[in-house]
Amino acid sequence: MLNWNIGSDFAQFIGFGNYVEWFNDPESARIVFTTLLYTVATVAGGMAIGLALALALNRKLFGRGIVRTVTFAP
Repeated sequence: MLNWNIGSDFAQFIGFGNYVEWFNDPESARIVFTTLLYTVATVAGGMAIGLALALALNRKLFGRGIVRTVTFAP
């Protein structure tokens, strides 16, 4: 709630001015949409990759023990 620069001795009280400016900015909706899209894509992508890896490591395939060791060792 302050307008302050690092190293400055003076801080100006602005109240909720930053929030008012952010909600009135037309770019705010695009920023929120981009953030939500990134979040959904990374969470869903990570879950899909994890599920695929778990299913692959559960099958009886040649070299499964080596792949499990490499996967779980780190």
